[in-house]
Amino acid sequence: MKNIKKMVSSKRIIEWDCWKEETKDRPNYNVIEKLNLNTLPDYDTKYNGKIYVYMDKKNGSAAWFFITYLIYAFSKKIKRFSKKCYGQTINFGSINSSQLKLIGHSGTTSGDGDIKSVKYKNIKILCPTEQFISSSIKNSDYNRFWIE
Repeated sequence: MKNIKKMVSSKRIIEWDCWKEETKDRPNYNVIEKLNLNTLPDYDTKYNGKIYVYMDKKNGSAAWFFITYLIYAFSKKIKRFSKKCYGQTINFGSINSSQLKLIGHSGTTSGDGDIKSVKYKNIKILCPTEQFISSSIKNSDYNRFWIE
């Protein structure tokens, strides 16, 4: 899978291998350290058991990325479709997999980092502080809700 590249609020662009988060120069190193893991697993073979993912529309961005990576890894076929709702196009996706079972429906992510509230006159605007430039997520899957 390819590296993640994103622009942070200072307009600096950072790039890293998201599969090596435990390395000291990675942006999420401190988060991994807080998990207090003795050793991170190093898998040589793909898991072959059943995986049940219970999703909720309130899941955070990290959960959405995790669900999407599971879908990429364990689905035989991904069905992507869109529906018009109140004049807006909403993207959905479902899977065909004997190994991975999605239960419920996920929230989504736009790929933006944490938001910052900015007040302009009497209007409150929620602005992203980061923007993904590239990642292993397919562009067509951003803003997609995963459903059963």
